[in-house]
Amino acid sequence: MAEAERRQQTDEGKRPVRGPGADLIDLVELALFTGMHRDELLELNWERVDRARGVVLLEVTKSGRRREVPLNSRADTVLARRGSHAHGLVFGSRNWKAYVMPSRAPW
Repeated sequence: MAEAERRQQTDEGKRPVRGPGADLIDLVELALFTGMHRDELLELNWERVDRARGVVLLEVTKSGRRREVPLNSRADTVLARRGSHAHGLVFGSRNWKAYVMPSRAPW
């Protein structure tokens, strides 16, 4: 494969080019970097993301208590890639099936 072709397939050699599956990659990476559950991520609104403080504010958790999830630099990078919006869902859909093919669900 030619070098130019290889560079087109990745962004700086590290990240896949945005396209089909990019949302799933962001979802899985944010889960890994924060420890958040799938449903917490799918229901996450931009209003709950405080990148200036480096936290995500969760109102309802499995324990029934509010909590702040710290954002490390890698989690912040994922959120930056998603764009900064004033409102709306971070991942655009609460429907898990929108992100994976039914027979290939990783979780």
